[in-house]
Amino acid sequence: VKLTGKELRAIVVGNLERNGGILSLGGVRARAACKKGVLEVELTRPSGKAIRDDEALVVVTSDFLATGGDKTFAALAPGHVELVDAPLIRDGIGAALRRRGGTVRGPDFYDARHRRLVFEGHRPLTCAK
Repeated sequence: VKLTGKELRAIVVGNLERNGGILSLGGVRARAACKKGVLEVELTRPSGKAIRDDEALVVVTSDFLATGGDKTFAALAPGHVELVDAPLIRDGIGAALRRRGGTVRGPDFYDARHRRLVFEGHRPLTCAK
């Protein structure tokens, strides 16, 4: 899915403001907070560098989400989604696990000090106006 930093920010806001599946981010960190009654999201790279509104991004996701499942990308104009013939996500995860010897440890993938999605409260988030 090809989009801008501004579009990804809107997708994260929309996801936080509703029930259902929560986005799992990789290569990007999002920090959400209410400001003057509006939920705002700041996107950064793991290095801490801010992602600009006009920055071109490519999001890799499942075909379910890319083609409208869970309405994650529903607000995007036509032309953003390109389906490619690639291995299934489950097969890629399986191959990665085999390369690791089949063992997964939480600390290898999760660092509570550097969370990829930070927000206060529980979804769906609402901001008092």
